[in-house]
Amino acid sequence: MSQAPEKSLECVCSHCGNAFDYPEETAGFAAECPHCGKSTWTPARLRSPEATPMTEAAPPAKPGSAKKSSTLPICIAVVVIAALGATGFFFLKSKAPVDESPKTAPTSTAPAPVKVAAPATPVAVPAAKSVDDFKVSEIKIQRPKDKRGSRLVYAVGTLTNTSSIARLGVRIDLVLFNEQGAKVDETSDYQATIGAGEVWNFHAVVHDLLAISGKVAKITEDN
Repeated sequence: MSQAPEKSLECVCSHCGNAFDYPEETAGFAAECPHCGKSTWTPARLRSPEATPMTEAAPPAKPGSAKKSSTLPICIAVVVIAALGATGFFFLKSKAPVDESPKTAPTSTAPAPVKVAAPATPVAVPAAKSVDDFKVSEIKIQRPKDKRGSRLVYAVGTLTNTSSIARLGVRIDLVLFNEQGAKVDETSDYQATIGAGEVWNFHAVVHDLLAISGKVAKITEDN
Protein backbone atom coordinates (compact mmCIF):
# COMPACT_ATOMS: atom_id res chain seq x y z
CA MET A 1 0.00 0.00 0.00
CA SER A 2 1.28 3.47 -0.82
CA GLN A 3 1.55 5.98 2.02
CA ALA A 4 -0.86 8.86 2.03
CA PRO A 5 0.72 12.16 0.97
CA GLU A 6 1.97 14.34 3.89
CA LYS A 7 -0.43 17.11 4.67
CA SER A 8 0.85 20.65 5.04
CA LEU A 9 -0.59 23.73 6.63
CA GLU A 10 0.03 27.40 6.03
CA CYS A 11 0.98 30.12 8.50
CA VAL A 12 2.37 33.64 8.51
CA CYS A 13 5.84 34.44 9.87
CA SER A 14 5.66 36.65 12.97
CA HIS A 15 8.91 38.40 11.95
CA CYS A 16 8.68 39.15 8.21
CA GLY A 17 4.94 38.64 7.63
CA ASN A 18 5.35 36.23 4.67
CA ALA A 19 3.26 33.05 4.41
CA PHE A 20 4.83 29.61 4.16
CA ASP A 21 3.75 25.97 4.38
CA TYR A 22 4.71 23.61 7.22
CA PRO A 23 3.95 19.91 7.89
CA GLU A 24 0.77 19.26 9.83
CA GLU A 25 2.69 17.10 12.32
CA THR A 26 4.76 20.16 13.44
CA ALA A 27 1.70 22.24 14.25
CA GLY A 28 2.17 24.04 17.58
CA PHE A 29 5.99 23.97 17.38
CA ALA A 30 8.62 26.43 16.19
CA ALA A 31 9.39 26.31 12.46
CA GLU A 32 12.05 28.13 10.46
CA CYS A 33 10.69 30.74 8.05
CA PRO A 34 12.10 30.08 4.53
CA HIS A 35 11.94 33.79 3.78
CA CYS A 36 13.78 35.43 6.72
CA GLY A 37 15.35 32.33 8.31
CA LYS A 38 13.99 33.13 11.79
CA SER A 39 12.04 30.74 14.00
CA THR A 40 8.35 31.40 14.40
CA TRP A 41 5.63 29.49 16.22
CA THR A 42 3.12 27.63 14.05
CA PRO A 43 -0.57 27.51 15.00
CA ALA A 44 -1.76 24.47 16.90
CA ARG A 45 -3.35 21.70 14.81
CA LEU A 46 -7.02 22.21 14.04
CA ARG A 47 -9.45 19.52 13.08
CA SER A 48 -9.83 19.32 9.35
CA PRO A 49 -13.23 20.27 7.86
CA GLU A 50 -13.68 16.70 6.62
CA ALA A 51 -13.54 15.29 10.13
CA THR A 52 -16.09 17.75 11.49
CA PRO A 53 -19.58 16.29 11.34
CA MET A 54 -22.13 18.33 9.54
CA THR A 55 -24.53 19.90 11.98
CA GLU A 56 -27.50 21.99 11.39
CA ALA A 57 -26.65 25.65 11.49
CA ALA A 58 -27.96 27.36 14.56
CA PRO A 59 -30.47 30.08 13.94
CA PRO A 60 -28.97 33.56 14.06
CA ALA A 61 -29.18 35.20 17.46
CA LYS A 62 -31.49 38.12 17.86
CA PRO A 63 -29.80 41.48 18.00
CA GLY A 64 -29.08 42.51 21.59
CA SER A 65 -29.69 39.06 23.10
CA ALA A 66 -25.96 38.22 23.31
CA LYS A 67 -25.25 41.52 25.00
CA LYS A 68 -27.97 41.00 27.56
CA SER A 69 -26.94 37.45 28.35
CA SER A 70 -23.29 38.42 28.84
CA THR A 71 -23.90 41.42 31.12
CA LEU A 72 -26.51 39.74 33.35
CA PRO A 73 -24.04 37.49 35.24
CA ILE A 74 -21.72 40.45 35.78
CA CYS A 75 -24.49 42.54 37.31
CA ILE A 76 -25.51 39.68 39.61
CA ALA A 77 -21.91 39.19 40.73
CA VAL A 78 -21.51 42.91 41.50
CA VAL A 79 -24.69 42.95 43.60
CA VAL A 80 -23.62 39.85 45.55
CA ILE A 81 -20.14 41.26 46.26
CA ALA A 82 -21.60 44.57 47.42
CA ALA A 83 -24.03 42.81 49.75
CA LEU A 84 -21.27 40.65 51.23
CA GLY A 85 -19.05 43.68 51.72
CA ALA A 86 -21.73 45.64 53.57
CA THR A 87 -22.54 42.66 55.77
CA GLY A 88 -18.88 42.14 56.67
CA PHE A 89 -18.42 45.86 57.44
CA PHE A 90 -21.33 45.99 59.91
CA PHE A 91 -20.23 42.67 61.47
CA LEU A 92 -16.69 43.89 62.11
CA LYS A 93 -17.97 47.22 63.42
CA SER A 94 -20.24 45.46 65.93
CA LYS A 95 -17.36 43.22 67.12
CA ALA A 96 -14.84 46.07 67.56
CA PRO A 97 -14.01 46.67 71.27
CA VAL A 98 -15.28 49.92 72.71
CA ASP A 99 -12.84 51.83 74.91
CA GLU A 100 -14.92 52.80 77.94
CA SER A 101 -12.01 53.93 80.12
CA PRO A 102 -12.31 57.50 81.42
CA LYS A 103 -10.45 60.06 79.39
CA THR A 104 -7.78 62.01 81.20
CA ALA A 105 -6.40 65.32 80.18
CA PRO A 106 -2.85 65.18 78.84
CA THR A 107 -0.29 66.14 81.43
CA SER A 108 2.61 68.33 80.57
CA THR A 109 5.97 66.77 81.28
CA ALA A 110 8.54 69.19 82.59
CA PRO A 111 12.06 68.74 81.27
CA ALA A 112 14.35 66.78 83.53
CA PRO A 113 16.74 68.93 85.55
CA VAL A 114 20.16 69.16 84.06
CA LYS A 115 22.88 67.92 86.37
CA VAL A 116 25.79 70.30 86.57
CA ALA A 117 29.08 68.52 86.91
CA ALA A 118 31.02 69.38 90.01
CA PRO A 119 34.27 71.19 89.39
CA ALA A 120 37.21 68.89 89.19
CA THR A 121 39.28 68.61 92.31
CA PRO A 122 42.63 70.22 91.69
CA VAL A 123 45.51 67.80 91.81
CA ALA A 124 48.11 68.72 94.34
CA VAL A 125 51.46 69.24 92.70
CA PRO A 126 54.31 68.01 94.90
CA ALA A 127 56.62 70.77 96.03
CA ALA A 128 60.07 70.91 94.55
CA LYS A 129 62.78 69.45 96.75
CA SER A 130 65.46 71.74 98.12
CA VAL A 131 68.30 71.38 100.65
CA ASP A 132 66.90 74.49 102.30
CA ASP A 133 64.15 72.20 103.66
CA PHE A 134 66.73 70.68 106.03
CA LYS A 135 67.35 72.46 109.30
CA VAL A 136 70.59 71.45 111.13
CA SER A 137 71.23 72.06 114.83
CA GLU A 138 74.51 73.03 116.44
CA ILE A 139 77.22 70.43 115.89
CA LYS A 140 78.93 69.09 119.00
CA ILE A 141 81.90 66.78 119.56
CA GLN A 142 80.85 63.79 121.66
CA ARG A 143 83.66 62.00 123.46
CA PRO A 144 83.32 58.71 125.37
CA LYS A 145 82.66 59.21 129.07
CA ASP A 146 83.63 55.70 130.09
CA LYS A 147 87.19 54.75 129.24
CA ARG A 148 86.29 51.05 129.47
CA GLY A 149 83.76 51.35 126.60
CA SER A 150 84.10 52.54 123.03
CA ARG A 151 86.71 55.20 122.46
CA LEU A 152 85.17 56.55 119.26
CA VAL A 153 84.51 60.28 119.05
CA TYR A 154 81.50 61.55 117.16
CA ALA A 155 80.30 64.81 115.68
CA VAL A 156 76.61 64.81 116.60
CA GLY A 157 73.58 66.95 115.90
CA THR A 158 70.04 66.85 114.47
CA LEU A 159 68.74 67.35 110.93
CA THR A 160 65.00 68.13 110.54
CA ASN A 161 63.05 67.56 107.30
CA THR A 162 60.66 70.54 107.25
CA SER A 163 59.12 69.64 103.86
CA SER A 164 55.82 67.78 103.29
CA ILE A 165 57.42 64.87 101.47
CA ALA A 166 59.79 62.12 102.50
CA ARG A 167 63.45 62.51 101.52
CA LEU A 168 65.58 59.60 100.40
CA GLY A 169 69.29 58.97 100.68
CA VAL A 170 70.25 62.07 102.69
CA ARG A 171 74.01 62.60 103.34
CA ILE A 172 75.49 65.29 105.54
CA ASP A 173 79.16 66.29 105.15
CA LEU A 174 80.92 68.09 108.04
CA VAL A 175 84.12 70.05 108.43
CA LEU A 176 85.85 69.85 111.86
CA PHE A 177 88.13 72.47 113.48
CA ASN A 178 90.65 72.48 116.37
CA GLU A 179 90.88 74.92 119.24
CA GLN A 180 92.70 77.49 117.10
CA GLY A 181 89.92 77.31 114.45
CA ALA A 182 92.00 75.47 111.91
CA LYS A 183 90.45 72.69 109.82
CA VAL A 184 91.67 69.33 111.05
CA ASP A 185 89.15 66.74 109.75
CA GLU A 186 86.22 65.93 107.44
CA THR A 187 83.47 63.42 108.19
CA SER A 188 79.94 62.46 107.10
CA ASP A 189 76.87 60.43 107.96
CA TYR A 190 74.06 58.91 105.83
CA GLN A 191 70.34 58.25 106.37
CA ALA A 192 68.30 56.17 103.89
CA THR A 193 64.91 57.80 104.57
CA ILE A 194 63.71 60.90 106.46
CA GLY A 195 59.96 61.25 106.56
CA ALA A 196 58.10 64.54 106.27
CA GLY A 197 58.64 66.52 109.48
CA GLU A 198 60.96 63.88 110.97
CA VAL A 199 64.19 64.59 112.88
CA TRP A 200 67.39 62.65 112.20
CA ASN A 201 70.03 62.36 114.91
CA PHE A 202 73.27 61.98 113.01
CA HIS A 203 76.55 60.61 114.37
CA ALA A 204 79.63 61.24 112.22
CA VAL A 205 82.88 59.56 113.31
CA VAL A 206 85.70 62.00 114.19
CA HIS A 207 89.17 60.84 113.12
CA ASP A 208 91.27 63.70 114.56
CA LEU A 209 91.01 63.94 118.33
CA LEU A 210 92.04 67.63 118.27
CA ALA A 211 88.68 68.52 116.71
CA ILE A 212 86.47 70.46 119.10
CA SER A 213 83.85 71.97 116.75
CA GLY A 214 82.37 71.56 113.29
CA LYS A 215 80.01 72.95 110.69
CA VAL A 216 78.02 71.67 107.71
CA ALA A 217 79.98 71.52 104.45
CA LYS A 218 77.05 70.29 102.30
CA ILE A 219 73.87 68.22 102.30
CA THR A 220 72.99 65.93 99.38
CA GLU A 221 70.19 63.45 98.67
CA ASP A 222 69.26 60.82 96.11
CA ASN A 223 66.91 61.85 93.29
